[in-house]
Amino acid sequence: MDVARRFLFMLVLLVAAVGVKALAYYRHAPATPLDLAALAPALIVVLLYALAAAALAASTHKPTLAVTLIFVAAIWPVDASPDYGFACAVAALCISGYLLEQDHPQLAAIALTPTLLEPQVCIAAFVAMLFLIPRSRIALVVAFIVVKLASIGILGFSRYFDYFAGATPLNVAAAASAPASLPHVLAAIGVQPQTAVTFGWVWYACMLLVGIVVAARAARVTELPAVSVLLPVAAAMLGSPDLSSSHLPAVLPAAIVLAPTSWTARLAIALLVVRWDGMLRPEMIPAVLAGIGTAFVAFARDEVRERVGWVIFAPLLSLAALALLLRFDVGMQIEIAFIWIGIFLLLFVRARRTNPFRLSRRD
Repeated sequence: MDVARRFLFMLVLLVAAVGVKALAYYRHAPATPLDLAALAPALIVVLLYALAAAALAASTHKPTLAVTLIFVAAIWPVDASPDYGFACAVAALCISGYLLEQDHPQLAAIALTPTLLEPQVCIAAFVAMLFLIPRSRIALVVAFIVVKLASIGILGFSRYFDYFAGATPLNVAAAASAPASLPHVLAAIGVQPQTAVTFGWVWYACMLLVGIVVAARAARVTELPAVSVLLPVAAAMLGSPDLSSSHLPAVLPAAIVLAPTSWTARLAIALLVVRWDGMLRPEMIPAVLAGIGTAFVAFARDEVRERVGWVIFAPLLSLAALALLLRFDVGMQIEIAFIWIGIFLLLFVRARRTNPFRLSRRD
């Protein structure tokens, strides 16, 4: 299986990287062994995103390392307490997209079940597949029922529903404080948190509907079945409740799959990998890595030299925008706008490969 081969390649690279870090640590502190247990949370998340990168690379037939560079730029640095559920949901989403590309819609539906760990990803992915992939409907409904019954069987009926009743107030507070969410923006201008969150979920439903409509056309125009499930998830994330920079990896799969056919997707990647609430210097390396990765994803290897203008332009554009934000201290609302613009660009899919930054005149 192509995904397994690519994931094994990334696993070897990860083991080698950990080995190099261990040797470097031993040279500087030979009396103190490297605490691998402390690295375990970050390694698990990196492995999940490596699996996602392998699935996307197999779907697009692009270099695995190039796709990985984009994900690394988006998740770096890895948090001390990473969100395993979200990383697992992104990996499941990418595997489902790969199975759609291989014309296995029933398996793709089953592969989506881990997205239940992240409701915002799960709802969009399930609804999009129900509407756009008719052959997956029976498997999707059966898988959903089986997982829910298993959850109730493990937790018990009362504990299962008590959990959701207790989690609702926490979700309201989290959504109202999520930096890039629409409820946060509304709460900042004086709207009550509960009202802001309600409006945020209405907005989520509207953007999901827009994403489904656009994905139906985009999948037909680009001849990429994976777009049917990846693009609605990305569209639904635009201003959705609980959206922050750590949730942007759920948007990247759609951008990566569309990058070979749409220059707006390439620009979206450049905007989405930058942490707009961060400092300029730490963001330089991720922006450059994403630019290099995007070039090898979007273009054939023999075209990359001719498209070097794009490799330079996209990171410079994002870093220049970040520098201006830091220079003039414009406020969080403007910083949020760049995240929203990055997601919004994915709704404009081009069938032809257009790029104003080609150095060669040869078509």
